[in-house]
Amino acid sequence: MRITYFDPPVEEFALTRYDLRANQRLSVVPDRPRIAICTDGTGQLVSPEDIVKVSPGTGVYLPGNDQPLELTAGPAGVTMFIACQP
Repeated sequence: MRITYFDPPVEEFALTRYDLRANQRLSVVPDRPRIAICTDGTGQLVSPEDIVKVSPGTGVYLPGNDQPLELTAGPAGVTMFIACQP
């Protein structure tokens, strides 16, 4: 697993890239609204209320309600970019 933090020269947002290898899992707790975009591979975003399958081009709004969220990579891994206000 590799996590890359980007620090763009603007105050409006921050960007994080998550590269998960095959079948890896990552738990996060969104404390503010975020937008997640899958750019490679397949996987799932699992929350207490929903399961969303992701593949390249899938975009998902994460409400930032402090509920746990799990990103699970498929058999070939997954790359997700998640943007939010810092």
